[in-house]
Amino acid sequence: MSPDELSPAAKRFLADHVNSVMALELLLLLRRERDSTWTAKTVTRELRCAETWAAAQLDALHAVGLTQPDAAVDGGYRFTLDEQQASVLDEIADAHRRRRSSIIRLIVSSLDSNVQSFSDAFRLRRRD
Repeated sequence: MSPDELSPAAKRFLADHVNSVMALELLLLLRRERDSTWTAKTVTRELRCAETWAAAQLDALHAVGLTQPDAAVDGGYRFTLDEQQASVLDEIADAHRRRRSSIIRLIVSSLDSNVQSFSDAFRLRRRD
């Protein structure tokens, strides 16, 4: 699978909301269990990640409107997607299921590009 096989909306969603493979795993987990309430502890237990990372990710997803607090559970969030976002995430999940390594390469290459752009900003140039 090449990056060209993903729709522009899917590529944009990945660029906007996925800064690591683990962040993608979290989004796919929330998608699979969209009727559940998630806390940092439950995410940690499911993904075997650091609780501080899980809490930060849930907060970040809330900040961009992908989760909403669940008043019934202290520190709990529920996944909330509109139809367009759900469709895009379904496309990403299908691509991830079929060609996991290609999706991972796409995420990593995007991160590498961001790192290169950042490092280029500090490149010293000789004056002529």
